Amino acid sequence: MKTSVNLAGVELKNPVMTASGTFGSGAEYSEFVDLKELGAVVTKGVANVPWPDCRILVLMCSVRGIFRF
Repeated sequence: MKTSVNLAGVELKNPVMTASGTFGSGAEYSEFVDLKELGAVVTKGVANVPWPDCRILVLMCSVRGIFRF
């Protein structure tokens, strides 16, 4: 049975993909799911350069609560 699909010019071995933003980069779930069996891992977004005006949110947890910097 042929399960491969062509998605916008990208050939996937099957149409099974993770939902955006629910699967991290995939490595976090490798002990639960055989990543080789997925057609693709969908991320929220990636970039090879910093985004302009994108400040990094830093949270610190302590016994007194969560602090934002």
